[in-house]
Amino acid sequence: MNLLKIKTLSLSIVFIGLIAVLTMYSCAKEKGKTPETEDTTNAIVNTPNCDTVTFAYNAKVKVIINNNCSGCHNLGSPNGYLLDYNSLKAKALSGALKGSLNGNGYPVMPPSGKLSNCDIKGIENWILNGSPNN
Repeated sequence: MNLLKIKTLSLSIVFIGLIAVLTMYSCAKEKGKTPETEDTTNAIVNTPNCDTVTFAYNAKVKVIINNNCSGCHNLGSPNGYLLDYNSLKAKALSGALKGSLNGNGYPVMPPSGKLSNCDIKGIENWILNGSPNN
């Protein structure tokens, strides 16, 4: 092989490698798995204004759902009703609520953008505690 063919081959390999890396980064970013977003939950949850332990349905969960979900999940909506305790608890127990909040197996909800990590963690804790009507 002459020197020109070797340089062309080397540049082709570098170019293909660059495309592969950019494609993988793009796919990971679409799934919310980029390094800058992976481990932010604990940092945000551990802030003084984030109380995820005392998340009660009436005081916190219901307010978050009403403020963020009522536009699409109201009475008669084809998207499903989430604005009363029994409807929300059914989604919580099925795993659909947690999956939608995190985008795990479901589209991320609300579609305008994920809730804060503090709110997500609080709702997850409410679910883990049996989704009480408190």
